[in-house]
Amino acid sequence: RTLLSAPENLADVYGNGVSLSWQAYPDAAGYWFEVAGDPGFNRMLASEWGVKETGFRVDGLRPGVHYWRVAALDGLGLPGKWSEVRAFELRIDANCAWDVAEAVRQLEAMAPFRLNGVEQPLPAADLAGLAEVTAADIVPVVADESLVSLDDARRLVDRRAPALGRSRKRRQRELLPLRTQAGGAQRNRPQLSAR
Repeated sequence: RTLLSAPENLADVYGNGVSLSWQAYPDAAGYWFEVAGDPGFNRMLASEWGVKETGFRVDGLRPGVHYWRVAALDGLGLPGKWSEVRAFELRIDANCAWDVAEAVRQLEAMAPFRLNGVEQPLPAADLAGLAEVTAADIVPVVADESLVSLDDARRLVDRRAPALGRSRKRRQRELLPLRTQAGGAQRNRPQLSAR
């Protein structure tokens, strides 16, 4: 079986495409990979046979959960066993580009895609706006640029915005104590995850 390299299983991927990579299989003449919208590979989104490299970029995907797998091809072009199936979730990162009205308009337009989150739709300092977009309850709002320190996390909790917070690994140790200090299981309390 071909061993998959990246993205890791259940990874968050931002944008409208993904770079897939796998380990070289001994004596493989090429590879066949598939990307689907379901774990049974009934809703095929991309399928490439005869790929010579151990990686491929797939663009033009919509936000949501996608599944992928790879099989090595022998000298006759016949596939071996499929690799494990991995999933990744394509998300959007507005990168502080919107104001409240634009964020609500964009997120309502994307509602049919059932997004699991939008990262930092408003400028980092606009905590009142983040609270307003979070209160609109269209999709969860993920803080990034607004969440740099423990004080930032406290301000986000106090304002009840956004629903989720992400921290870089280097910030993780400083921010983890907030999880217990915030108390309760309120919806708007930041849930920290390393990136």
